[in-house]
Order: sequence, then C-alpha cells, then structure tokens
Amino acid sequence: MIRLAICDDEKQDCLLLKKYVQEYMVKNDLNYDIHIFYNGKDLLQSDIDFDLIFLDILMEKPNGIEVAKAFLEQNKKTKNILYI
Repeated sequence: MIRLAICDDEKQDCLLLKKYVQEYMVKNDLNYDIHIFYNGKDLLQSDIDFDLIFLDILMEKPNGIEVAKAFLEQNKKTKNILYI
C-alpha cells in the first residue's frame, strides 16, 4: 500500500490533486491511501508513515518549508516530499 498525504490550505487545490493522483493510481493498478490536510499543524500531528507527501509551500504559519523540515526531523521514514 502506498500512503500519500496532500497538504494545502486551499481546499480546491487539494481535491484537484487528489483526483489526479487517484486517476494515476487506478490506471496503474496500485493500492493506495490518500490523506488530506488543510494545514501543516495537522500533518505534523499525524502518526502515519507516508511514502510521499505533496506539500504546498505558500501556507499560513507554519509554511510548507517549515512543515517539511519539522516533519523530516520527527519522522525519519518519510523522505519523499514534493512541493506544490
């Protein structure tokens, strides 16, 4: 199972990216689980080891760079973060 997170403070952007990711996963017959977060604080409080995180850089405090740094410091298993 591929565990993915999408973190963006814009709900429309989250839903659109989720749609694209779901289409790709289904097309390639991949088993996946997508979690959506509308702010960095909620992502940082998650106890899930994600395989890939789609992270918006321009968010209210903490911004995407701050979230990525904190997430990597507390969760050594997740190494793949794509900034959107």
